[in-house]
This record gives sequence, C-alpha cells and structure tokens, in this order.
Amino acid sequence: MVRVRDQWERQRGDGRTNGSEDESMDEDEAEDPAKAVAKAKQFAKMIQTEGGKDDVMDAMAELNMDAYDEDGDEERISAARIFGSGRPGDMAFQSNEEDPYMKHNTWENDRDSDEEDFDVKDTDLMLLAARNEDDVSHLEAWIFEEEGEDGDHGNLYVHHDIMLPSFPLAFCWMDWVPRSNGTQKGNLVAVSTFEPAIELWNLDMIDAVEPVGVLGGIDIPLEEAFDVSKPDDVDKKAKKKASRKKKKQVDSQGQPSFRAGSHEDAVMSLSWNNLCRNILASGSADNTAKVWDLETLACIGTGKHHTGKVQSVAWSPTDGNCLLTGSYDETAAVIDTRESFRSKNVWNLGADVEQCAWDIHNPQCFVVSMEDGAVNYYDTRQGKKGKPLWKLAAHSKPVCSVSFCWGCTNLMATSSIDKTVKFWDISDYKPELVSTIQPKQGALFAATFCKDQPFLFAAGGEKGSMKVWDIRIDTSLEKLVTARTAKQ
Repeated sequence: MVRVRDQWERQRGDGRTNGSEDESMDEDEAEDPAKAVAKAKQFAKMIQTEGGKDDVMDAMAELNMDAYDEDGDEERISAARIFGSGRPGDMAFQSNEEDPYMKHNTWENDRDSDEEDFDVKDTDLMLLAARNEDDVSHLEAWIFEEEGEDGDHGNLYVHHDIMLPSFPLAFCWMDWVPRSNGTQKGNLVAVSTFEPAIELWNLDMIDAVEPVGVLGGIDIPLEEAFDVSKPDDVDKKAKKKASRKKKKQVDSQGQPSFRAGSHEDAVMSLSWNNLCRNILASGSADNTAKVWDLETLACIGTGKHHTGKVQSVAWSPTDGNCLLTGSYDETAAVIDTRESFRSKNVWNLGADVEQCAWDIHNPQCFVVSMEDGAVNYYDTRQGKKGKPLWKLAAHSKPVCSVSFCWGCTNLMATSSIDKTVKFWDISDYKPELVSTIQPKQGALFAATFCKDQPFLFAAGGEKGSMKVWDIRIDTSLEKLVTARTAKQ
C-alpha cells in the first residue's frame, strides 16, 4: 500500500512538473477524477504479483474513489460547521438565539432598555427644568425613578426637551387643556421668556414644533413688518399692500403692535390657579401683573399696582381669588382679583423681591425672599401695616427660591447663588437653621420640594446639572422630620 501511494504521488508530481513547463496550458484544467481512478487501478495490477492485493483493494475501497466528486450531506454539514453556510452574516448558527455567545442578546437588551426608559410609568416623577446653552434655549422634562425594591439607586435622566424661542425666565405646570371647557385633563406647561408672549406646550407630545396655545405676544414680528428682503422690482401694488400691513403692525415710533391684553416686555413669573384651573397669572418687566383665561386664551385682568418689574406671582392655596405679587419696587402685595385689582395690601420690604411663596401649612401667611439675602414672613390678617412676624438673614447673596416641605410642618428651604441650600425650622415664629448643604452645582437658581413625594428635594444650578435627594439622608433633618411627623 505504501508503494502504491508513493508511485501515485510521483505520478502526480510529474503531472504538475510537466504542466508547469507547458506555459500554454490553462490553469483551470485539472485531471479528471475518473482518470485518477483508472491510474490507481493500474498501479494495483502492477503490484499484484508482489502480494498485498487484498490490502490494496481494501485501501481503495476505503478511499471510495468512485464517489470522489459526490458531496454527501454529512460533508456539507461538517463544512458548514467549520466554514459557515456561505451566506453573509450566517457563520455557524441560523439565528442569534442559537449562538451561546449571543445568549445575552446585548443589542436587543439595549433597545428594550431604551424603550423602557422612554415609557413613563405611574411611579415615575417628572421634573421640569429650563436650560440655555450656546445661545440655544429649551425646556427639559426630566424623569426621576425612585429607588427600587431591589435596592437600586434612584435614576434621573432627561426624557425629552422642547426648543424655546428665547431665553426662559419662568414656567409652571398645569392640567387644563385650552378650549376644552374643562372636559379634559392634560399635561401642559406654560413657559415665559424675554418675549412678551406666554407659550403653552403639551408635555405628552414628543418633538412638538409649536405650542398648543399662546397668550399675548406680537401680532407679527417687527422684522416681518419691515421686510427688506424683497427685490426692488416688486410691483407697486404689492408694495402698497406691504406698506399698509406695516402701518398696522407698528406705531409711530416703529414699535411692534401687541395683541389685545398682551404684556409689552419680558414675562418674569407665572402661577397656575389650581382652584380655578382655567386661570393663569403672570408678572412682567412692563410693571404689570395679568390674569389669563386659558379657555379663551385672553387676558381678563391687569394689575398696575407696582412701579417696578413684577418678579414673582403666586396664587393662594386656599383662596382662588387672592394673588400675591412681588416687585423690584421693593414691595409685596396681596390683591383680590374680583375687585379688578383695586383691593390690595402692600408691604414695604427694603430690597428687590426674588420670590414670594405661601406657607402651605399656614395659608394666611406668606414669605418673601430678597436680593440682599433676607427672608421675611408676613401674616395677611394683620393688613398692610403689619410688621413681619420674623426676619431672617438667610444668605449672603440673593435668595433665588424658597419652598415649604409638604410632609413636615414648619420646615422651610432656601437656596441662593451663594451655592448653598439651607433648611430652617420656623416653629413658634423663631426660625432656626437645621442644616446647610452644598450640592456642588454652582450658583443655585431654583430649588423646590416635591408634592407627590414630600421629602424629595430638587435643585438646579449654573453648572447645568440637576440633583434630587431625600432630605432625610441628613441626620439633623431626619431627626426633625421623625419628631415632627410623629406629632402630626
């Protein structure tokens, strides 16, 4: 058998040598398998005289040269296991589920995770934040997932955002759907900017390109009224039409023409009336406070009781007709909107107002934070001649926000551009500092307690980050809350 194989190899070698010497021979020509079988049988006859015939025939049978050019199913299966099926992307398994290295299905898991994050669950909390970056302004809808039963930490991420036409100054959430007669409850937000208009956006609509309603504003922007982009060869009739249009949209000084009842400058503050749900209040740099009907999108009242910019407005939590306003004229006022803003009490403060807020646990009282870092607390029942029940030098810089804890009476939080949040116990009209926190967000522009989860607190600052935490992680606050809630 060895001799047969050696001679067979020599014959094959001679064939390759001769073939290489003949340059005209085509490379695709190959020796026919039938000829190879014939030669093998010839060699077998040559050595029959030397014995081993049976061994040779057994070896030939084992080689199965008669079926040399036939591919069996088993051979195809074996080749597919080694080299793949020949179809692009299908190496060894018909699907990823069959591949043990793909059993975790990372791509599918990532896609499912993204879709899961996009779905808002009943247990999720939505937080709104305004941002300006590289001269681009937008409103962000953040989702906070609380700590799960498995011990996972809370998750905070931006769900979607809304592009705004100008730098945002104020916003407030509401559930009233314009022109619905109160038959629907929605998920809307009113947004004010340096423009005189107030836009109403539907938070349930992703990638919205325009608001569902607008309060006030300019009939046509000034740049459209003075359209200089048209060529000089426009016919005279069109020019006259454009001229008439321009006269309607601007006054004699070339100022834009505002819609009926509109603010005429930046809108600095907003407050939704959760007792009269179709009512929204606004304060503006034009020194006025306005009341809007969300059903008709019209202004139904204007207060001109301030001589400076109206920085803050807030509806009473128990009286739907009572509106608190604070101004850069260093005064705060409480007005009855049923009396067309004539019935009012005004308190002199001694500094520009940053924010006004009602005490949710003592709704006859309100607090005012100011530019000089002070915070004053007033009782409306004492009238405009009443002195503050207490004064507090809360911060060294302007106090941008003040908020009351929904789950614990007499617990107030203040935040400032001095980069700190401070928590105060205001029991017995004697405020005492409980805890000071530096969330490392730079100057803090806004901070508030959560109504749905009363011990959650959120803050946003100049570094562009948003932070949410449970105030009870602070030992001092945890002791106060435990003692106070036990008495409640």
